[in-house]
Amino acid sequence: MPREGYIRELRRHVGSMPLFMPSVAVFVRDGTKVVVGRHRDVERWVIPGGALEPGELVAGCAVREVREETGVELHLTCIHGVYGGGPAHRVTYPNGDVVDYVVTVFDATAVGGVLLAETDELTEIGWVDLDTLKHLAVPAWMPPMLDHPGWEPAS
Repeated sequence: MPREGYIRELRRHVGSMPLFMPSVAVFVRDGTKVVVGRHRDVERWVIPGGALEPGELVAGCAVREVREETGVELHLTCIHGVYGGGPAHRVTYPNGDVVDYVVTVFDATAVGGVLLAETDELTEIGWVDLDTLKHLAVPAWMPPMLDHPGWEPAS
């Protein structure tokens, strides 16, 4: 069952009360630069990502979301961190539904594809220096990820 049908079925039983939603985000890196896009709905700069589909592997979701949102094919290098809880990860949608996101954030490198100019979700997609990104308008969930340098992959 696709995610939309799954959530619709859950909402039939729990109404608008908070649902935990596993999701991913990815720092697609090239040196000190990362891929970002301006999110069409909130007009804030974000790294690519999104919610898992039922039965989908977390790493597979990261690869899929980056491809759909940016056109970039990637190689995941490590888990940057796992974030969730608190008001920064809670979203109340216009219909009153509440979602608490738990985000697995990956570091990755681009290995192919063509960076798109825009997609259904993102506009002004491009590479930006991490220091510059820290000064752009980003959603509340991103600063903890930007302040944490990430973990080194095991050798």
